[in-house]
Amino acid sequence: MKVNFSKFAILGALIAVSGCASSSREIVPTYVSPLTYDSYSCDQIETEMNRLLTRVGQLGGQLDQKASTDELQTGVGLFLFWPTLVFLDGDGLEASEYARLTGEYEALDQTAIMKGCMSSSPPARTEEVRERLRAEVRAELKAEAAAKADAEQKVFFPSVKAQTLNRNEITIPDDFTSQSNVLLLAFDRNTVSATDVWDAALLPLRQSSEQIQVYSTPVTSNPGALVRSTVNNLYRDLYGDTARRERVVILYVEEDEFLSALKISQADMTAPVVLVVARDGEVIGRVQGPATPRNVAKVTELASSSLPHQR
Repeated sequence: MKVNFSKFAILGALIAVSGCASSSREIVPTYVSPLTYDSYSCDQIETEMNRLLTRVGQLGGQLDQKASTDELQTGVGLFLFWPTLVFLDGDGLEASEYARLTGEYEALDQTAIMKGCMSSSPPARTEEVRERLRAEVRAELKAEAAAKADAEQKVFFPSVKAQTLNRNEITIPDDFTSQSNVLLLAFDRNTVSATDVWDAALLPLRQSSEQIQVYSTPVTSNPGALVRSTVNNLYRDLYGDTARRERVVILYVEEDEFLSALKISQADMTAPVVLVVARDGEVIGRVQGPATPRNVAKVTELASSSLPHQR
């Protein structure tokens, strides 16, 4: 029997048209009578319009991303396997809410005109704000997706031979004795100072368990033996306490390979990078930035959760 593929292609196209999610610009606002807001004062109208505009921007970003995903799936389905198009979600509750909220916004806008409130938002300005909010949501969704992908792919700290400031040999992470190790990575003088603040802030964490250790680990390219000796002596002058020196380990590395292994970008190097590393070298988590209460709490949670009785 001869199969007429053109019929299947037409059927697939029809399914695709009916199943694809609409972008925010394609959704028609639901009509809402301006009289609905007749009892609102001008201040109430302005407050409600601002609230709606924020939510409309958030929904718009989500709808546009969903529409893009459906469009990609449609293209693949039409050329490879059209039955998969049956599983497209199409417009859902988010699209309905978007249509309702944009309708409410337009009704409020009309009410503001009738009441002689501040002149209504110019369409171009309204669309500009909506687009900005949609862009922010898209950026957040992209960042969440990237973070999720990074979390699913295990990262291990590369083996680096070094010395503590007490001149004791140590290979990180091979010589770790603690189950959970916090590494305070600094890439320049300013971030070294910031990691000192981190070290002080993490004192309660370090004292909470013998299985948690905190290291200050300045990172620099390998400059050769003579310069290394000079740098080490400068750091020894900074840290007079013997116990503190044992937790300061300068990492002389091949910078590109080191950064690539830990997925650290050049932009990341402008602030402290705090890594929580298990005894086997697996990077359990990462926090970047100053030792704010929120960041310290994140590191504390990561370090505690990596202990055997917590995992």
